[in-house]
Amino acid sequence: GSTGQNGSKTELEEIIIAPGGYNGGGFSGGRGRASGGGATSIYDKLINNGLLVDYENNIDNIVLVAGGGGGSQVYESASVSQYAGYGGSGGGYIGGNGQLTGNIAYGYGTGGTQETGGYVVALNLPSHVDSRTYGAFGQGASVKHFYENRYLYSSGGGGGYYGGGAVEHGPAGGGSGYIGYKNLINKYMYCTDCNESTDEATKTIQTEEHSITPISNTSKEGNGYVKITLLSLDYKPLDVTSFGYTGTYQTFTTPYNGLYKIELWGAKGTDESPNYENTGGGNGAYTSGEIELKFGQELYIYTGAKGVYGRDQSIFNNGTSSAGGWNGG
Repeated sequence: GSTGQNGSKTELEEIIIAPGGYNGGGFSGGRGRASGGGATSIYDKLINNGLLVDYENNIDNIVLVAGGGGGSQVYESASVSQYAGYGGSGGGYIGGNGQLTGNIAYGYGTGGTQETGGYVVALNLPSHVDSRTYGAFGQGASVKHFYENRYLYSSGGGGGYYGGGAVEHGPAGGGSGYIGYKNLINKYMYCTDCNESTDEATKTIQTEEHSITPISNTSKEGNGYVKITLLSLDYKPLDVTSFGYTGTYQTFTTPYNGLYKIELWGAKGTDESPNYENTGGGNGAYTSGEIELKFGQELYIYTGAKGVYGRDQSIFNNGTSSAGGWNGG
């Protein structure tokens, strides 16, 4: 999915709305909040609009998912030491938790898992904060302040197989990945600051490596990405097809019978304002698997978008919009 966006304030009040990154990144809102990065996902069948949330009852059609990172956090009118935090990384079989770096916070969002969305670890949660901040299938959490039912003072959870949790005045969790499709072999996931797994169905390896450029076994900054490589024809050089973020689905039509390697990178959650240290969005995860495909077979690709910082966007919904990453951010 695409990366999340940051919100901006109106001339009348400090109301900032930042939709999440394309493909499930969670919305953000308030002064200086950051939305979640979108997941990157591939399917063997197109259902509805093809966003990950459309596949909750059609999991067998999901080939691979790479989780998006959670949005970071800081309260701009206060000292950075009060509410700062890093968004959790995209997963992995479990997305990363938001990481606090300040000395005051309402809590932090946890990462999505293989069965549930991320939730909130509450620390000093006041009564006016909406507690319904869990991630969901294909969707990172969005914190909705009770004040006139608007998004305030939050960072959005990362999109994923299950999205990351989010809380007001706290960093959000990352979304989880998925490698459970039938007939996949040599399948695994890499992510930053995440839980590892040796189980074949959820194999996850932690890495400290991350890059804006899509590199195998490396977490991703910026928007998500997809590479599909034909491996098995001896008479033909490796044939690589790449897909960047476009804001809609893309189609890969298999040119030959053969063994293909499919690599996905999720999108990064939004960084907070560059004026603050000790904040940053979670990196998108890396997911890979190999599969035999037939000539003419089609795969449907949704490349996530990075989250967006709230003060960079145009007017939206009676305020300034900061869209979250496409595909669940």
